[in-house]
Amino acid sequence: VDGVFDIVHLGHANALRKARAMGSRLVVGVHSDKEVLDNKGPTLYTEAERYEMVRACKWVDRVEEGSPYHTSLQVMDRCGAAFCAHADDPSVSIDGTDTYAEVKAAGRMRTFARTPSISTTDIIQRILGVVATPTHLSPYTGASPFVPCVSKYAAFYGGVSLSQTKTAGAEQTKASLKTRVAYCPGTWDLPHIGHVRFLNSLRTAHGYTRVVCGVLPVDGTTLTVPERVMSLASLRGVDDVSMSPFPASTAWLDELGAGGAGVDVVVGSESGREPIDFPEHLRLHIERVCERVRVVESPLPGYTAQTVRDRVETNRAHYLSRNRAKAERELDTAAAPSRMAPSSSKGTGAHNQGETQEGGGVGLTW
Repeated sequence: VDGVFDIVHLGHANALRKARAMGSRLVVGVHSDKEVLDNKGPTLYTEAERYEMVRACKWVDRVEEGSPYHTSLQVMDRCGAAFCAHADDPSVSIDGTDTYAEVKAAGRMRTFARTPSISTTDIIQRILGVVATPTHLSPYTGASPFVPCVSKYAAFYGGVSLSQTKTAGAEQTKASLKTRVAYCPGTWDLPHIGHVRFLNSLRTAHGYTRVVCGVLPVDGTTLTVPERVMSLASLRGVDDVSMSPFPASTAWLDELGAGGAGVDVVVGSESGREPIDFPEHLRLHIERVCERVRVVESPLPGYTAQTVRDRVETNRAHYLSRNRAKAERELDTAAAPSRMAPSSSKGTGAHNQGETQEGGGVGLTW
């Protein structure tokens, strides 16, 4: 799989989950800033941030940094990839050429159903406060509301978290130690490297063996509660996510630490609490009802969801123009799919030469 992976969201994560289920190992190519600029336009996240975010996904085995925008058989062979997988929506560069033409011609392309409920374009439109009219709503990146279902949550609950990546010997050693659970309530809006580093530090720097996040239903977020839950559930550094995030008592916490594990409510320090966007009045509430609040300094203080929103607002004119042009191109493609030869099509539901749709296995239908 390859892509830009800007503002890594549940749609990206679901694509990586589906691709990983198609084989035994998943290599993800992430385009450099220059490749994206030349073929699509500037990114919100830097290439270093995007590499780190993709590595944090629990279905990814390896990241190929600086992969070409037009997917190359040479790069695939170097990675040991038997085939390339992508969603069934068109993928074209700024000049209208199919970015997977070489792979398709070699018969090494597979597709899966695109997650319809979210896209980076849609998230940027939300930040800008723009609601697309029906005549300018892309059939590919114009998002429909995400409908949370138990089956979707269950699909994301699989995969490998950091607490499951040790050897058998290490597991035995860990089992002999006291289990320590970190419960991290927060807003968790717009996934970014501040989140990833904070969560990973709980194990590497603070000795927690299990990390559970709680998603706060507060006003003013860009992503909905279910979208934020799904994004967290895709991270390697998260073992579980609570959708009932308010710890009413120490007994409530004991439920998270079933089996006698100690549970701390972990919040950021006053100077570094921003990466989890924890509202101060809720922090005070938790400190009143719980005796186990632990303050942890953030590895990346000051990096917040607002940092991402500010980047969008700084380039408002560019994104408004780019998103409108992108929607118009995608509407043209959807209206006249025959303009592209079969070997260049990215999948309008048809099976192109060398492509196979995903199977109907458990967890692959969404």
